[in-house]
Amino acid sequence: MQPHKKKFFSKRIFFLRIILPTFITIALFSLSLFYLIVPQFEKNVMERKREMITELTNSAWSILEEYNDEVKRGTLSIEEAKNTASLRIEYLRYGKERKDYFWITDTIPNMIMHPYKSDLNGKNLSEFVDSRDNQMFTEMADVVKKQEHGFVDYLWQWKDDSARIVPKLSYVMGFKPWGWILGTGIYIDDVEEEISEIKSRLIKISLGITLLISLFLAFLARQSYYFEKKRRTAENELKTSREKYKTLVEASTEGVLMILGDEIVYSNNVLQSLTGYSDEEFTDVKLEKIFCLNEIQKKLLVDSISGSYEERQSIRQFETFLLRKDNSQALVFLTISPILFFEKRGIIIVVKDIGTEVQKAEELKRKEEINNYFGKLNLGKIKIDLSDGGKIISLNELGKMIFGIEKSKLENTVSIFDFISNKIEVEKIFKELRRNKQIINKKVEIIKFDKSDSIINLSMFITDSPNEKDLICEGIIEDISCTQRKLEEVKSKLERYEKLSPILELPVKEFAEKIMTCSINQSVDSVLSRLIKQNQEIIAIESDAKEIIGFVSMSDLIHNLYREEVNTKLSLSEIMSDKLDVMSEETGISEAINILSSKNIFQILLKDKGGNINCVFSPKDLVKAFSLNLSNIIKKVDAARSVEELIQFRAQVNHLISLVSKTSDDSKKLTNISSLFSDSIHKKLASIVFKELGEPPVKFTLIVLGSEGREEQTLATDQDNAIIYEDVPAEEKAEAEKYFLNFGDRITFLLNEIGYNYCHGKVMASNPKWCQPISVWKKYFTEWVTTANPQDLLEISIFFDFKNVFGNHDFTLNLTEHVRKITTGYNSFFVYLSENCLKVSPSFSKTSSSLSSSGKEYINVKMTLLPIIDLVRTYALKNKIYFTNTFDRIRTLFTKRIFSEGGYQEIKDVYNFLMMLRFKHQLRLIAENKEPNNEIYLSELEDWELDKIKKVFNVISDFQAKLKMDFIGTLTF
Repeated sequence: MQPHKKKFFSKRIFFLRIILPTFITIALFSLSLFYLIVPQFEKNVMERKREMITELTNSAWSILEEYNDEVKRGTLSIEEAKNTASLRIEYLRYGKERKDYFWITDTIPNMIMHPYKSDLNGKNLSEFVDSRDNQMFTEMADVVKKQEHGFVDYLWQWKDDSARIVPKLSYVMGFKPWGWILGTGIYIDDVEEEISEIKSRLIKISLGITLLISLFLAFLARQSYYFEKKRRTAENELKTSREKYKTLVEASTEGVLMILGDEIVYSNNVLQSLTGYSDEEFTDVKLEKIFCLNEIQKKLLVDSISGSYEERQSIRQFETFLLRKDNSQALVFLTISPILFFEKRGIIIVVKDIGTEVQKAEELKRKEEINNYFGKLNLGKIKIDLSDGGKIISLNELGKMIFGIEKSKLENTVSIFDFISNKIEVEKIFKELRRNKQIINKKVEIIKFDKSDSIINLSMFITDSPNEKDLICEGIIEDISCTQRKLEEVKSKLERYEKLSPILELPVKEFAEKIMTCSINQSVDSVLSRLIKQNQEIIAIESDAKEIIGFVSMSDLIHNLYREEVNTKLSLSEIMSDKLDVMSEETGISEAINILSSKNIFQILLKDKGGNINCVFSPKDLVKAFSLNLSNIIKKVDAARSVEELIQFRAQVNHLISLVSKTSDDSKKLTNISSLFSDSIHKKLASIVFKELGEPPVKFTLIVLGSEGREEQTLATDQDNAIIYEDVPAEEKAEAEKYFLNFGDRITFLLNEIGYNYCHGKVMASNPKWCQPISVWKKYFTEWVTTANPQDLLEISIFFDFKNVFGNHDFTLNLTEHVRKITTGYNSFFVYLSENCLKVSPSFSKTSSSLSSSGKEYINVKMTLLPIIDLVRTYALKNKIYFTNTFDRIRTLFTKRIFSEGGYQEIKDVYNFLMMLRFKHQLRLIAENKEPNNEIYLSELEDWELDKIKKVFNVISDFQAKLKMDFIGTLTF
């Protein structure tokens, strides 16, 4: 291309790419302002004004409606109402100057009232026109007749200035009872003025933007000419420098590749010979097709070319594979040096072939890794000469420890068979090695050098030997005596655990580990690394279709990995097995222990009902099971050193309750766990507070009340407690009060921290009213029995369910005897108690079920249990039964023939059903990380549960009828 044509072409491109798009943008911007934005703005302003006068007219219209209501009520005549309403409308004003007004006409139209044109009042406006000859009042009447309200445009005087006529928009609304039309309007000339002002501003802004862009384009044209001139100079210098670089790299004995930007610009003969590509082919091939680069290595290359200044200063080196043109590979070492070539960033890659050296280093590293595996897993490596009576040729340090061999006694004098006392077993091992060339996972009892016994797992195989007469065996030994003894110990203690813990009734799936999985394509050593890291014994092998096709144990991997070191490389498909021991995941723990022991194995696969294998069970899972034993948790509570530990134990107890609930429908088992744990917490916290406050001045007892006192605590409960202390002389009273109130404050605070929430009714030891000497407590009970009314007893009934949890038990015995004496003969007390029992009528529509805020019907299980608890307590107190637990009270009432056998069975079953329903609901909420409560939506219940609840209501009603007859003497109340 000739120079003058090239220059013309550049100017044309500059005009088409920069100047023309800029002016088009300005034009589009201006057009959008005047033809889209401004009209839309005008429309929005008018819409807001229409909304304003509509709302104002509605407000004025309500005045007419108010006076019409007065006429209807007869307080005003029609004329009085119209005159008063018209007068009020006449003086209504709004707007900035308070000169905007309302007027009233009728439908003829006649002017009823106009505040500024009073000369129109009473006149017919049919012929009244504005300056455009519009009969506006007639048009307003027509609008009201057709649609009762609407908008009308016309010309009218400016507020109270009759000399100024401007456009106006009015809104009229009919008032049918009186045949009136109420109207008001706004002047729209201010809208037009505002739009004109906006247009003027936009024109100025557009001109300013055009001027700035023109200046920018002039500057851009000047700069473009300067850069073009500089570019041509750089091209000539670049050509010269490339020739120099080419001469330099040709002299190198290693492969060299030069890259500028993302383009390969040069490769020397050494690299071309190594890869098989010619110099011309290199310019078309991508870097990814020359080197196998991972993500990190790719980032190093990118940083070397386009990274920050600091990233480009360092020389990068790493190993990778070079891909030849014939698809073969060579291991190479790359050195990457950043360069700056006439302000263009690039790199020079020096390629060194190191394949043979690295292969040797990898083999050495491989052996070291295998030795590390043996170290991590406490495995011994052994080599023996079977043709020389099993003489030990070599033994690593762990192997020596397993046999108890000293270094001095190993040299050419010790045979592996010397450690096996059972000579029949020696003969079997010898024959199996000769016949099968190997033994795998052979459990052997040995006698060590120090005469102690042990159990080892032995795997050996015969290796190739230069001398055909020699039978050289290599293998590994594993000390499994500890694992074996633990399993035997668990089995020997099984009977004792069966008596102490419900845990052994649970299925093994509750404690089993989910089985690990890996691809069939993974390497043996990578799978072994995963098992070691996760502390697992077995892994499932998946096909490419993600189906389990086999299993590999830790032992299989270890033994075959050792064979790989000395023999050939193995894959998972050669090691895996599909014949491992399997049992149902529903198998009980006690049965699982017997299976492990009888088969002499340390892990077993679990299959679900569909036959799928997802979990594995081993002796370490037994530790988890037995650690959940309640007695074990209580021991931990006693040994705890902080409140944080106690919080963790409460979570364990909730988990234990959840497990037991899955195998038992006896709610008393659950409340026993909850109550025993709660008692241990109270005792532990009391001892902590003792250390803080010192010994108490007098004897005392900490009691719990309500559900805690009845030993029926669930998972959603607050704390109800109190303190009873010894009577003291007047001069010591202040000191005792101060100590026990501090004690109450501290222990209730700690209980709240653990999760036993503060009582909403403040029935706690921190309340001075419930922290009193024994004489005051006796006075309380005397007043409740002899003078209280039904409402009082409703609030204090929980105090008759008290239990000692810490301190001197004599106080609670004393108080119990006092209650027995004062309740004798006070029949009114039992009448009041029975009246309170009868106030709760169990039904879905009243107390037990109601509509929640979300519109769902639910049942409050706690409130449904309340009438059972109350009536059983009433019968128990009347018949001198001083058990506090509801189940114990029901049983004793049956033995005393107060309840019939049928009634006893019914109320016991009903109470147990409701308690189990309550526990399972709360456990479900805890599992969902929600706060446990007592409200169950009926939609969450099964049909049989709903039917059972209806039966519960009937049983409660029957017992309430019995209570009414027994204590009030009549069935009418």
